Amino acid sequence: MAETEPPLPMPAEKWQEIAARLKFSPTQQDVVEHILRNRCNKQIEHDLDLRHGTLRTHLDRIFRKAQVEDRQELVILLCAMSHGICRPQG
Repeated sequence: MAETEPPLPMPAEKWQEIAARLKFSPTQQDVVEHILRNRCNKQIEHDLDLRHGTLRTHLDRIFRKAQVEDRQELVILLCAMSHGICRPQG
């Protein structure tokens, strides 16, 4: 039996709106979706066929675009945005 992906913590349409608002590239969207599914860096590197340095670059750019410092702040921001609680600065 194939393993199914856990759902995102928001509707797919809402996630696409947020990703567009934050101007995430397609690969950055994939990385963020893995983060939202609680995947560790090793899993993300394996699933997306990325080298460690490449993943770090994507994470740095994602954090900069979202104006957050780390994964935890990113998840909190995205969940808050999905509920209309906040918007990113800028």
